[in-house]
Amino acid sequence: MLIELAEAKQSLPVIHDADDALIEGHIAAAQDYIEQYIGRSVPWLDHSVPPLPEPVPPALKQAAHLLVGDYYFKKDESDAAVRRLLNPYRVSWGV
Repeated sequence: MLIELAEAKQSLPVIHDADDALIEGHIAAAQDYIEQYIGRSVPWLDHSVPPLPEPVPPALKQAAHLLVGDYYFKKDESDAAVRRLLNPYRVSWGV
């Protein structure tokens, strides 16, 4: 996962456990959105044996936090910020 439940709850902020399943769903949806947007899965792996995960860039983690917050609070203001964070990691831009 790009971010863990505890990280997401800190950025929301949420201090109760009642919404844990909901937030975990938001985390999964955020990661799916990010992977589709940049055209590859994260974290991507290096070529060592056994493969070691590369560190996830902070911009991708921040994008995940913005999306989770957007999903949780149902706000639409974060879309432009998320795209700015993800653009450098896109594999295929198309024409």
